[in-house]
Amino acid sequence: RDNPELPVSGFINTLNEHVEKVKIKIFGGSNLSLGRVKEANAYARRKGLQGFSVLSNNLSLAEMVNPVWDGCLHVHDAADRAYLRRTQIALFPWSSQARGFFVPSRAHPDLKEDESLVHSWYSEDNFKRQARAIELAEKKNCEPINIALAWVLHQRFPVFPLIGPRHLAETRSSFAALDVKLSQRECKYLNLEI
Repeated sequence: RDNPELPVSGFINTLNEHVEKVKIKIFGGSNLSLGRVKEANAYARRKGLQGFSVLSNNLSLAEMVNPVWDGCLHVHDAADRAYLRRTQIALFPWSSQARGFFVPSRAHPDLKEDESLVHSWYSEDNFKRQARAIELAEKKNCEPINIALAWVLHQRFPVFPLIGPRHLAETRSSFAALDVKLSQRECKYLNLEI
């Protein structure tokens, strides 16, 4: 996790030393606030150095309402996604399927067995998103979880979703999201923007 008390110059300088030694080509961070990324990249520009080009914060169709673990951050807000679009910073979003929230038999307002799922993902807006994913899945002949992952894949910045399948079958089912086509209107609809 980031330590905001440390100046960005320290890690930008150190990471650039590794770039100069050709040990790495690009670098990024996980669970960094976009304010911190902006600060680091502004410092890098001023010094003629390379800045962050990769970020690994949470992004899923369901907005994380409470951190899965302390210090976890998401980039679900419209302003965050606009910044990633503008800068084309690549995102490797962890828990991109919201821990199975879009599997109706796993997440339902009356189903509260999985405390972590309830704590991090249960909200009125997320259940509205789930209902819309179910609706679109029926129209597109796929599963709601495929619609949810497709929403992540249809962001207008480089995105490489990280998934956490517990079984090989879950891995296979996730691949179906690659074939789901969503219009920008459908993406907005899923995210309650229209």
